[in-house]
Amino acid sequence: MISEGRVGVVVGADGVQEPVRLDRTLAQVITQAHGRYGEIVRRGNVYSFATALAGVTAAAGMVSPLAAGATPLLAVYNPSGSGKNLELLFAYAFNVSGTPAAGPMAYSLGPTALVTAVGAQPMSNLSGIAQGSVARGFSNSALTGSSALLTVRPAFFSQVGTPGAIAAAQPAIYQDELSGSIIVQPGSLVAICPAGAGTTYVLGCALTWEEVPV
Repeated sequence: MISEGRVGVVVGADGVQEPVRLDRTLAQVITQAHGRYGEIVRRGNVYSFATALAGVTAAAGMVSPLAAGATPLLAVYNPSGSGKNLELLFAYAFNVSGTPAAGPMAYSLGPTALVTAVGAQPMSNLSGIAQGSVARGFSNSALTGSSALLTVRPAFFSQVGTPGAIAAAQPAIYQDELSGSIIVQPGSLVAICPAGAGTTYVLGCALTWEEVPV
């Protein structure tokens, strides 16, 4: 059997067989195609949900593990029967003002009873429109009907050392690349939780995930 290739860029279509790609020296081209997350975003599978940019005042009831029916800093609910897993890609957090509590921020996760609160529709990272996701987002609003969750792990952007008042010179945004290491199954809930209320501590956060058929 003869193995053939094609020199240069080829624009194909789904389901079409094409020869392998070669460069001008006839070496086989093996490379990351476009942006790392470009394909899953182009296919409309990536969504995000965020708190208000002005932030949310941390409260003792927001800590991990999140209690049943709590009011979270940020939570994302994947209803039973959605037919999709939420594979978390990134989490973000930012300080606004006040003094954080000692200890790490953390992720809470677990199966839950039916959440009867309506919540908000996450935004598509492709269209920029809040529609199309199977999930529902909650920020500073009660998770009516939810079950208690368990702590998965601390967040990468956790406070370290002795907490101090937020200064204008401190970095504004922190990122945790999760790369699918936390998956929210149908009938489950995930939350980003502060270490505690702190002193008039105001912060915000966001989650980005891919929706993958079960």
